[in-house]
Amino acid sequence: MSGQIIFKRFFYLVAVFLFTTMIAFMLCNQGRHDPLRIRFAEMSQNEYGFYEFSHSASARALQKEWGLDLPLFYFSLKAYSEPDTMYKIPDRQKRETAVALLSKNGDWPKVQAYFQSIDHAIRRVSQITPQSDTLVYIREQLSGMCYNADSTYCKSRMDTLTRLLRKNPAHLNTLYEILSVRNHAIQLRDSRMIYKNYLPKLTFYGFQNQYHRWLSLFFSGNAGKTYRNGEDIPQKLFRHIRKSAQISFLSFVMVFLLGILLGIHRAVYPETRFSRLMEGLGLFLNAIPAFIVGVILIYLLANQNTLPLFTYDFQSDSYPFLKRIPLPLIAYSIGGILSLSALVNAKMKAELSTAYIRTAHAKGLSLRRIVWVHALKNLSPTLITVGASLFPALLSGSIVLERLFNIGGMGEATLEAIESGESVLLMSVIAITVLFTVMGYLLADIFSAWIDKRRGKSS
Repeated sequence: MSGQIIFKRFFYLVAVFLFTTMIAFMLCNQGRHDPLRIRFAEMSQNEYGFYEFSHSASARALQKEWGLDLPLFYFSLKAYSEPDTMYKIPDRQKRETAVALLSKNGDWPKVQAYFQSIDHAIRRVSQITPQSDTLVYIREQLSGMCYNADSTYCKSRMDTLTRLLRKNPAHLNTLYEILSVRNHAIQLRDSRMIYKNYLPKLTFYGFQNQYHRWLSLFFSGNAGKTYRNGEDIPQKLFRHIRKSAQISFLSFVMVFLLGILLGIHRAVYPETRFSRLMEGLGLFLNAIPAFIVGVILIYLLANQNTLPLFTYDFQSDSYPFLKRIPLPLIAYSIGGILSLSALVNAKMKAELSTAYIRTAHAKGLSLRRIVWVHALKNLSPTLITVGASLFPALLSGSIVLERLFNIGGMGEATLEAIESGESVLLMSVIAITVLFTVMGYLLADIFSAWIDKRRGKSS
């Protein structure tokens, strides 16, 4: 393979990696989880507690540390009514409320003035000392309005606060603040610039965006820290990859050895009982999910009431490695073995029916030499391509199988990232999987071209 072709393949695979990670990054950041709420879940006992934190210097520092003060991508296509700096609002739920209000009237200055009046009222109420139960209740009601775009809901709260303050002359200044919020709410309700929501606006942000920042950090080896406890993501992923690699490498070797051997046996001896049994078993097991196979294996071979030969707890130190590895290894490999054997069987049958194989038979070459030297050599490009896609798939892990056998590999990391809303951790898992996949295909192209070149010279 010439250098020009290698460069072209490399360019295509880089484009695939970038496109895939771009789509994944956008999807990961469309979730409902707010990084600030994840970190300070213990502090968010009520809306006001989190509201106070989200407007503090600590929240702004975290927003800058995590890159959340940057736009999401290189450009954005939004409605004309939405400002270019909406991403700077640290509280995601408040930002979504602002977008919901904009969708009703399209008047951003009125929406901004409404939120500013709420923030001003909360600050003024917070400055009053001593803080009575009534003032704490007012703050909670006002902060709750930042997270609800329903005009009926907000009007009900305003009416409740107004009646409460009119009964208490000591809080007359607070009543003025509440009436100011009420007036801004009325102005927002009466404003009608809905046409701005139907006009598109394209904004370019350049390289100062969250995706570009994440991509730079990922390739520098510093993918960041988790939102919840600040754990270093590269170290966390290394632990998960190491656990997955123990299973995936052994499974990869097992799939290739047994898959090729079974496929060749079925092609050379198609009428034997063993070949027919393997064909029927392949059809049966390919129709069953891998985790069902795992459950059956646990019930039969790791059950105290049946045959307790092995254990299903892969991370248990109370059992030797040879008792922990067989069940997950079989569950991981059985589908790949049967699929690869079927592929090798079909390819080998086609190869054995070619003219040069019949000529080799006529020249008196042994069947073993014909199969293992001549026919298998022509199957090598197909096997290399299969291997390029198989190993990254095994390394990325299976969520269900890893939970079933307590492996704690990449599948467990993926599930943890999804459940806890750790978008950076999830993106790192996706990027590693895509990176291994594109590198595998690039190496497969190089090895296939090298083998084709050697075959051309030998012929």
